[in-house]
Amino acid sequence: MSEITVTFSKSNVTAEWDNDYDSIVEFAEDQGVDIETGCRYGDCGTCMTAMKSGKVAYEYDPMATLDEGTILPCCCKPTESITIEA
Repeated sequence: MSEITVTFSKSNVTAEWDNDYDSIVEFAEDQGVDIETGCRYGDCGTCMTAMKSGKVAYEYDPMATLDEGTILPCCCKPTESITIEA
């Protein structure tokens, strides 16, 4: 399996994903990338972030309604390399 990278375009940070993380938000924090969060469960939508490329998977269906081209990084993981605006 090829490595999955997460690119945070605004922060100019790219790192290899580690599946030990529960979410992209947790991973971002360890990379020094700040993503504003609220509930951290997909209910409030505070962390909604534009995704420029790639795919993610949600462990459960979030309650917040997503705008087109966005993800809730508090409750998903990449399934392939992604680029998000963070």
